[in-house]
Amino acid sequence: MNLQFRLIIDNWFEFTLLNRTIGGTLVVYKIFDLSEKERWYEFLERTVSQDIYFTPEYFEISEKNKEGKAQLFIYENGQDFVYYPFLLRNLNDIPCAEDIRRKYGDLYDITTPYGYGGPITNTTEESD
Repeated sequence: MNLQFRLIIDNWFEFTLLNRTIGGTLVVYKIFDLSEKERWYEFLERTVSQDIYFTPEYFEISEKNKEGKAQLFIYENGQDFVYYPFLLRNLNDIPCAEDIRRKYGDLYDITTPYGYGGPITNTTEESD
């Protein structure tokens, strides 16, 4: 199955996400920030890996250190989901990127604190 979706960045921390129906199943993409910690835990508690590196408090430390804006990306397909916390970093202050920024607009990247993290899921079955 070839799945395509658009992620539209309205400004450096607000996202508009489009939902899709695939094979009769609603596929949903969501972004939560630290004001919605309870949503982080709603999903995290349903995963096998509940390591501290995936908690909103761990990401809050990096956000307070101005390392980026803590965000949680959720991809849901039926009852299955992918949980991907990250830091959204503004790259507009990089001098060598000035020409690119003028041409394309604001620049961002995503990372995780100290390189820990990455996506986790509630799915325990191995794929074929």
